[in-house]
Amino acid sequence: MKNKILIVILLLIIGSSFWFLLKEKPIEQANAPEEKTIEVINNSVKEEGEERIISVSYPSLGIEEIDKEIKDFIDIQISQFKELEYVSFSGAPYSLDVSYFSTAYKDIISFKLNVSEYTGGAHGNHYVTCFTYNLEEKKKMSLGDFFNSDSYLEKISDYSINDLMKDEYAVEEWINEGAGPKIENFERFVITENAFIFYFPPYQVAPYAAGEKQTIILLNELKDYLNDNIFKDYDFSINKGIYVLSPVKGEIIEESPTIQGDLKYFLRVEGYLNGDNWAPFEAVGGRVELLDENNNVLASSTLEITEYWMKIPVYFRSYLFFNPNGAKKGTLVFYNDNASGLEENERSFSLPVNFK
Repeated sequence: MKNKILIVILLLIIGSSFWFLLKEKPIEQANAPEEKTIEVINNSVKEEGEERIISVSYPSLGIEEIDKEIKDFIDIQISQFKELEYVSFSGAPYSLDVSYFSTAYKDIISFKLNVSEYTGGAHGNHYVTCFTYNLEEKKKMSLGDFFNSDSYLEKISDYSINDLMKDEYAVEEWINEGAGPKIENFERFVITENAFIFYFPPYQVAPYAAGEKQTIILLNELKDYLNDNIFKDYDFSINKGIYVLSPVKGEIIEESPTIQGDLKYFLRVEGYLNGDNWAPFEAVGGRVELLDENNNVLASSTLEITEYWMKIPVYFRSYLFFNPNGAKKGTLVFYNDNASGLEENERSFSLPVNFK
């Protein structure tokens, strides 16, 4: 009997010691996959004079075949801008502003470049250029590479036309032409983790005053047309509700030379809402706050819905002007528009940024 008691006590001691070791040093999962990240290098060109202001940001990846094409595009924009003869209409300098954001799906990365130019006159001009690359193969991708047959173009065109026609001021003839089933109408696109976004610059599907338009088409809507070699492992069930396109996590925000006044830091926030209590109400998709390291509010704004808002997914944007007051790090905090007022329907999403 004594021997049995000693054996039990010994087993308890061994078991307790083993549990203590596990607690202090967890077993590592040797086969746990590492999260892949794509490092985007920010490059800038800034010149400020009495006649011209240039504020250009553009991406590179450290891949010569890709970086050269984007750099050549930027060089052309700057060269053509500098060649313009300056004529002072209002006394204001001419300006060239180029910004960008990136999105990714696995080893595929997309860049959207926004080119804004003011050269006198009643208003400036706005252009959109998009680049999409397969990083593994180091080559540019066209829209057709993502699909299994040419019939995808009719599907994308029909969806886009129906979506754009929901706008209160839609002009059917203009939309049918600018979003018709022609590949040149859909060359400006990015791919995200769950959707394609197609951009239509001013004058393509609406007058200049209507601004840039876009159509978000979830991969779910296109699953019968997608290229199996690219999307065979895609999980159609994932939905985070809010997808922030710009800025990206950890982005460095710099002072802008084109902004007048004390608030010389500018942040364009944009993305889209896709349900799960992330949805707009009365053209407002929620709100965003920019906080410093001590949780002081540097700026805040609503998530503005600039198009027909009674739909999902829906695009949002906000403009934040601020001064970091010496802070080096900040956090964007997004809050949903919880029209119900119920606590269980409240949602928030945080994104860290940096200041230079």
